[in-house]
Amino acid sequence: MQFPILIEPIDKGRFRAHAGSPFTLFVEGATEAEATQHLSRLIAERIERGIRVTTITLPNGAEASAQTPLSLDSLPKDDWFFQTLQEAIAENRLREDEVGR
Repeated sequence: MQFPILIEPIDKGRFRAHAGSPFTLFVEGATEAEATQHLSRLIAERIERGIRVTTITLPNGAEASAQTPLSLDSLPKDDWFFQTLQEAIAENRLREDEVGR
C-alpha cells in the first residue's frame, strides 16, 4: 500500500515526517530518509498488531435524497403545528386552483 506523507525541514537541519489520517503520526529524523524510515516502521508495527485500512461507499448528495423519500407518517395528527401547516397547504392549493381556472 502507498500512503502520502509530508516531509518538512525543521530546526538544526533535522526533518519531520507526518502521516495524516488514519494514522496521524509525527516523527523526526536527522535526514529525510531517517524520518521516512522511522514513520514507515511505526505504521508497519500498527499493521502487524492488526489494524486495517479500508474504505466504505456511501451515497452522495442527490443520490441519497433520491433513495430516501421524505416521510411525514411519524408526525402526530393532533400536533398543532402540523395541523396549521396542513391547513395552510390546503388553502394555498385552493388559491392556486382558482387562479388556474
